[in-house]
Amino acid sequence: MNHQNFHVSDTSNFLFQPSSEILIITNQNGIIINTNTLAESFFNRSPLNGLVAKDILSLKTKKGEIVGCPILKCIQENQTIESLEPLLLVQNNKLVTFKAIPINIDKNNYGCLFIIRDINQTEKIKNLSQEDIQNLPTIFKNAPLGIAIIDIWGNILEVNSAMLTILGSPSAEATKQINILQFKPLQETPLIGLFNKALETKNITSDTAKYFTKWGKLIYVYYQLVPIIQDDEVKQIWLYVNDLTPVYIAQEKETLIKNQIALLHQFSYEFITLDNSYNPFVFIGEKVKKLFPDCTITINKYYPTKNLFITEFLYSPKPSVQELSEKLKQKKALLSYTLPQELWPLNFQGKFIKIPHEDFLTVQFSIKQEEIIKLLLTAQVESIYSMGFINNSILMGNITLFTHKEETNIEILELLINQASLLLQRHLSQKKINENHAFYKSILNTIDDFILVVDVNYKIVFTNQPLLQLLANYNYSTSVLGLEIKEAVPFLNQNIYNYLITCKNTKQSQLFQSTSLINNTLVYYQTNISYLSTDQDDEQFIIAIRDVTKLALKSKEVETLTSINQKIIENLNEGVLIVDTDYKIKVVNQPFCDYFEIEKNKLTDTSVINVFPPKFKDKAIEIINNLKQNPTNLYFEFPFENSKGIKKIFSEELHPIIENNKVIFILVLVKDITEQKNRELTLIDSKEKAELSNRLKSTFIATISHEIRNSLNAIHGFAHLLQKADLSDNKRDQYIKQINASSSTLSRIIDDLIDYTKFETGNLQLIFETVFLYDLLKELYEQYQQELLIRNKQHISLVLENTPDDNLPFETDKLRLKQILSNLLINAIKYTYSGKICFGYKIYNNSIIFYVKDTGTGIKEEHIPQLFKPFVQLSSNYTTEQKGAGLGLTIIKTLTELMGGSIHVESKWQVGSTFSVRFPYRHTFTFENTTTNVEKHCSIARPLTILIAEDDDINYMFIEEMLSEYNFTLIHARNGKEAVELFTEKMEQINLVLMDIQMPIMDGFVATQKIKILKPDIPVIAQTAYAYSTEIEMSKQVGCSDYIIKPIELEVLIQKIEQYAK
Repeated sequence: MNHQNFHVSDTSNFLFQPSSEILIITNQNGIIINTNTLAESFFNRSPLNGLVAKDILSLKTKKGEIVGCPILKCIQENQTIESLEPLLLVQNNKLVTFKAIPINIDKNNYGCLFIIRDINQTEKIKNLSQEDIQNLPTIFKNAPLGIAIIDIWGNILEVNSAMLTILGSPSAEATKQINILQFKPLQETPLIGLFNKALETKNITSDTAKYFTKWGKLIYVYYQLVPIIQDDEVKQIWLYVNDLTPVYIAQEKETLIKNQIALLHQFSYEFITLDNSYNPFVFIGEKVKKLFPDCTITINKYYPTKNLFITEFLYSPKPSVQELSEKLKQKKALLSYTLPQELWPLNFQGKFIKIPHEDFLTVQFSIKQEEIIKLLLTAQVESIYSMGFINNSILMGNITLFTHKEETNIEILELLINQASLLLQRHLSQKKINENHAFYKSILNTIDDFILVVDVNYKIVFTNQPLLQLLANYNYSTSVLGLEIKEAVPFLNQNIYNYLITCKNTKQSQLFQSTSLINNTLVYYQTNISYLSTDQDDEQFIIAIRDVTKLALKSKEVETLTSINQKIIENLNEGVLIVDTDYKIKVVNQPFCDYFEIEKNKLTDTSVINVFPPKFKDKAIEIINNLKQNPTNLYFEFPFENSKGIKKIFSEELHPIIENNKVIFILVLVKDITEQKNRELTLIDSKEKAELSNRLKSTFIATISHEIRNSLNAIHGFAHLLQKADLSDNKRDQYIKQINASSSTLSRIIDDLIDYTKFETGNLQLIFETVFLYDLLKELYEQYQQELLIRNKQHISLVLENTPDDNLPFETDKLRLKQILSNLLINAIKYTYSGKICFGYKIYNNSIIFYVKDTGTGIKEEHIPQLFKPFVQLSSNYTTEQKGAGLGLTIIKTLTELMGGSIHVESKWQVGSTFSVRFPYRHTFTFENTTTNVEKHCSIARPLTILIAEDDDINYMFIEEMLSEYNFTLIHARNGKEAVELFTEKMEQINLVLMDIQMPIMDGFVATQKIKILKPDIPVIAQTAYAYSTEIEMSKQVGCSDYIIKPIELEVLIQKIEQYAK
């Protein structure tokens, strides 16, 4: 029982009214707080409440001795004080006995229950003389307590009406038939012994006892057995009975209530700790069964979507109902029913409603009505009660109780069901929460992000399955719950604690990117930390980690944009302005002034109307006036253009500050959201670009792989055919021609890739020299005549529209100009299936224009802007003839612009295309162009010793074979270190060094430096696979005399040897 909620006055109103005793209740200070009506009549004073008990209780013994206040003694000693001998109550001069009972709740004293018995009339009767007894009938009959006159043999001679009422006897005659010594129910009670004692000792005996009378009435009584003595012999025994039944019943009710409250507490505790897997309706049923084992009980769950009750628990002490329950179990059937409309209200009363049998038969059960009627009869159902499980107007089910006895106290059950309704809703809500928790947990386990939750001490309390899988993949422990975050996930960014602290202080999410080296692999992560506050005021952080390695490596723009976004978030400032209701500025901060180009020191107490631009003034006045009349928070966005013509977008929040129900200030928060708006557009654009780039590169990789494999397949195939013994010279020449053509194609693909890489890194270098244009074009003409033959397109005419007379000198990068025209010609050959291809140059307005014109498929107008983008081909169908890396036109455009020119396209679909490249033309000098063919034979007469540093044995064999016809001695070094050692050993014999650049152990650069230290004048020719690359420049810096580009041609090699070995 809750002490704070216990009110003795309320309890006494319930307990005292039926009592025939004089009852008084005091608090622990002896002050009267409640009485029954007999008390006020006895003391002839109303009200008694509020009086001090000792002021109205002055008691004396028969000898005149003063007795102390029994109420105060009861409270002080905390024990029952009782007087069985009569005492004189001075205030009204009456004889009384009393009993003072301490009121204890949970071992604490809260006051006293004081019971007074008025025995004044009784004592007078006991002290009557023999002569007075003859005048007794009237007094005897009207005495306020029960009196029975019994002879010494136990026969009842006379009883008064009060005794008949106490016993519940129908008449005096019926009572007189009883002999108390022979009445079996009394033979084992103290009454017989006390009767005999009174006969033997001739003294009064008394006791307080509980009895069931012959007429089935339960009574609690205080009785005295008074011997009537004549001539020193006991003639009769007078039995005086004071009925204490109401007092004791009240005490038993109080005890019952305490037990019921304890039962409710225990029920609540067990329900709260109930496992979610256990059926709560069955749990309630088991508890009700313990309270009412003699009743039939059904606990029914309500399904609102079906408007149906289904029985979850069924118990009965009656065999017929047990048989029905077993039958349903065997059939695996459910007992269900639907309530008629007129019975619906019984679910919402919050108490048990008795249902008449005829109304109960209107319920529509899942079994036949005949069986229901049979059950009611065979089970001897006395009454039917029902009560709903209802909380917050939500019906969850009900309980139906069938009693089999005439009287069944169901008050305690109402308390239990009301308590169960509250707990049931909590249980069902918690079950739903747990189901939702499991649902969302399953979602977290299916997403790709790595999720973990840490507490305020940064220890892990939750991880999703993808994170555990990631840890397992990297051979980290997956037992991470309870571990500190960096201990469990060691590859997280070292600054994560700083971000966690910032998130905790600001309650705002923290987003950042980081890199980690895991098992020698560089991984990019994007991490988002969010603050989480639970209902228990526990602080937690949700950390979501996303692997963005692919995105980071493939798109620098996205990475840069993410970094910018992070900085914007971390450095975001808001403008603050506070104005009063007279439009006067009271507070303004610097960001606000910066936004609107206002001097802060001039704003205090200035009207806000004068601050805004003219077009905003009317709107500002309207908004402020509306806020004064209808205080509410406002948010809107607006554009603004400053004095420099820069356009911004701002968000503005207005919050009225209210005091005493009146707006006194208006708070304005302004935020520059221009970057946010622009960023949204940029992110969309970046995403589209990244997706496009991925698609283009995928197509490019597939295409370039196909092209390289085609060339390698041709080289490998024809090289294998050359091994045939019976091969004719014509066939051999044809195969060699095909091998050379495939090698040329493969070389061109590799050159395109290298050139494109140089464009992106800015490392491309141009070497300008004077070339004669007709010679260059003639060389291209002969080369691509062969290309037409190889492609079986000899029916297409290739026309050079210049003559030898047009052999003008032109200062340019010969190799790159040739590369530009070669790409244009090869494209024309690819896309032309009939007709002709014309090319050449012409002089126009101090410009030289090179052109390639074909009668091919042409280009649709909408596709022309895409021509010069990298990795773009107008068809991605792998089955078409038009193959390539998708870099040719990009390289042409880039080279042309680097050389100071421009490119132009004219095309008509299914008619043909013309590509023209324009350069500024500067006439440098004129001389007669003579071509000196390098002969195969070397002009050096003396023998030479050449040190060849080459790590690839096949390449060395190739060089060795080329030089086998000459008077050369070759020394082979397989790496740079071996080259230095051999040169040191045979320095005097070696005339020239042919040095490969990329070799194991020691590269060609370091080896050349060491050799030059040993002999500075020794000529060293570098071998490189990268024309016009930084390798050429670096080879010169370390002391190389010249370089030769792979694949090596014999004529060029001999020319270099002749030049440097003289």
